[in-house]
Amino acid sequence: YRRGETLPKAYYQRMCPHRADLVSVYQTVTNAPVSISWVCDRLGGKGMNRCRARMCADIFAELGLMSYDAVTDRVQRVPVKEKRDLNESEVYRQILALAQ
Repeated sequence: YRRGETLPKAYYQRMCPHRADLVSVYQTVTNAPVSISWVCDRLGGKGMNRCRARMCADIFAELGLMSYDAVTDRVQRVPVKEKRDLNESEVYRQILALAQ
């Protein structure tokens, strides 16, 4: 997905976060950097998978709510000045469309 490759529709559906997934990731990640694996360990029982967790991190990073380093695979919250609408995220809109 990140390399622009076309994937089977079922992959997009497994990667696409629901609103509840986004809320869970946001509540789980703190101001200290944590790995995507750590997030998955905490939320695995709620159906979270690595691709979905990374997608959440990409969405939050685009909205300026978190910082995400794909090289180190670490995410952390950043100070938020104002509430953001998830639909402002191009990444979110794109994955929603691909998962349909």
